[in-house]
This record gives sequence, structure tokens and C-alpha cells, in this order.
Amino acid sequence: MEDGVFAMDLVDATYIATTHTHYWLHSNGSKPTYGEVPRSGHFLFTAPHDTMLEIGGQKFHGRHDTLKLHPIRLTYGETTSEQLQDILDRLGVKENDVFMDLGSGIGQLVIL
Repeated sequence: MEDGVFAMDLVDATYIATTHTHYWLHSNGSKPTYGEVPRSGHFLFTAPHDTMLEIGGQKFHGRHDTLKLHPIRLTYGETTSEQLQDILDRLGVKENDVFMDLGSGIGQLVIL
């Protein structure tokens, strides 16, 4: 990941994952427009040849017929109370042990 941006060319789009919150879109030599990166930080980008997306110091040139930015919503599911109880039972967690919920929103747990 360079400058907070990971990109991979796919068959008909460019996949972008970033920690940045915005991008600049340059189209046909006109003044660039500001855009918000989807909350997930992941999206697919397609654009005409005269269009360029700039994000985190990296530039991505269009190679398609139409401009589209498709947000990708990534979810990993949640940890249910039943799953948590099973984890605690398997680990032998006792009453005085510490459990920390890091609030990542993706069901990842830390047990100390």
C-alpha cells in the first residue's frame, strides 16, 4: 500500500482500497472535482480515457467508455452471543479475566 492507497487493475475496472476520505477527478482537461470516498474505503473505478482519478498522490487513468465509481461494502459478519460464549468456554476465561471490545464493528475480539 503506497501513500494509503492500494490499487489493482481488473478486467474492466480498477479496484481501489484507501485510507483517504476524498479524491479528485480530472476529466477532459477541466477543473478537477472533489469526491468523497465510500465509507468502506473500497470501490471500483471505471472512466473514459480522458479522465483521471487522483487519490493520495497516486493517479489512475481511465481506460473505459463510461465513468462509474462503484462502492464496495465489506462486511465480515458479527460475533453472536452464542459464538462469544463458545470462545470464552474454549479459552477457559475466568471471572477475573479481562475482555476488551475494540469496537471495530467487524466482529474481531481481543481477550487478555
